[in-house]
Amino acid sequence: MEFRQASLFSYLGTSYAALRRCGPLVGKTLIIIGATETLGVGAALFALAQGIGKTYAIARGKNAA
Repeated sequence: MEFRQASLFSYLGTSYAALRRCGPLVGKTLIIIGATETLGVGAALFALAQGIGKTYAIARGKNAA
């Protein structure tokens, strides 16, 4: 694994810890703001792995300021 790839784990750890603080996610709904960035994508994947019921992903359009 290259350093660049390994450096992303710090962001993924942040999203994982936040989801763990929510308790069991089975059947719950999650809103992720900034879903196209590393932290948001990681949160969505971790939530899916933990059995989330619904996920709403919010991201800015490419022309947004």
